[in-house]
Amino acid sequence: VPNEEMLNEGFWCAIGEENGEELTLTEALKRLASHAAAVVAIGTCSSFGGIPAASGNPTGARGVWDVLGRSWKSKLGIPIINLPGCPPPGDWQVEILAYLLLQVLDVVPPLELDEYNRPVKIYGKLAHEQCPRAGFYAAGVFASSYGEPYCLYRLGCKGPVAHCNVPE
Repeated sequence: VPNEEMLNEGFWCAIGEENGEELTLTEALKRLASHAAAVVAIGTCSSFGGIPAASGNPTGARGVWDVLGRSWKSKLGIPIINLPGCPPPGDWQVEILAYLLLQVLDVVPPLELDEYNRPVKIYGKLAHEQCPRAGFYAAGVFASSYGEPYCLYRLGCKGPVAHCNVPE
């Protein structure tokens, strides 16, 4: 979400027009969130700013969490749910949206979130903990090229630091 407030005039992202004035993404987000049952930031950019938030970007891009505030809660008391990934798998998106619907209907308990407001059921474990190649990592047997059945850590796998259930 671009930071429209850092400009003295103009805007980075208009998503429409209202009463002859441009409606910025920042303004629309804040307005819609004030009426929302829940807010789900899908993708790394909407969750935490992603690459657009990198140093040097003139837009001042940031995640929904930073626009609304990290302690923000919906009218129903649900905090922002972050689903980072580029993009996160569609089944994760559907699973969390369906869970939130059931939560709003009081069928299931509140969604358990980690310190980054990510669902623990998806992001609670390291990919490495669930990886079928983890035994090769422990034994120090690493693939030297893709296609080999060994641990891919030395080829760039981020399993030991990435919190997600990708191996499932």
